[in-house]
Amino acid sequence: MASIKTVNSNYQLKESDFIGLRRNDLSSSPNCSSEFHIRFIVSHDFAELTLVGKYVALSPDDIVMVSSAQPINIINRGAPVKLSVFSERLHAPTPLNLVVVGDNPMVHDLMSAGERTLRFIVYRQLRNQITQRYFDLLTELERQDLQDVFIDYQREMTVGLLMTELLRHHEERISITGSYFPGKNIRHVNADTQSGMIFTYLVAHNADATLKETACGRL
Repeated sequence: MASIKTVNSNYQLKESDFIGLRRNDLSSSPNCSSEFHIRFIVSHDFAELTLVGKYVALSPDDIVMVSSAQPINIINRGAPVKLSVFSERLHAPTPLNLVVVGDNPMVHDLMSAGERTLRFIVYRQLRNQITQRYFDLLTELERQDLQDVFIDYQREMTVGLLMTELLRHHEERISITGSYFPGKNIRHVNADTQSGMIFTYLVAHNADATLKETACGRL
């Protein structure tokens, strides 16, 4: 569900923010492969936030993508910040197959990490009309009657199209140092994914990182 929030100090994203989320969705099938929960947090200001205990600096139009329905505390460390939050529930194989078969292993690993593992990817330099129009369309669709299966189908397809736009030219858009990638238990790794893990480890252990642990112990 789309919403606009002005965060002065602390705001919590809840499980109930997701469209049609039932109380037992997360506990009934922990490895459910047919449903995915995605959050998009769009910053409209320069922001200093804490997400999942991690510091994140955002500029206007930066986007944070979180693949989980778990509650998230957004802590604002600076001036009041305006955020758009989209909490979306999707079904496989479409439109999530667009991500699974995409050429972005970091997004693939984020989805594969499971909904109980809170991780996120930060996209920067997204001041383009396509991305904004998908968000605008999604906002408009979610003002409609989502019990209408045609409207809900259009909503889900719009989320899929938005994700394909985020995948396009992802090398220039994903902030490796700003993102919080899945941990070492993820086995689908290529050079990009390994780089993300290494940067995450170095940022968290910049005072005590060793070459051996960086190269071997954390992957």
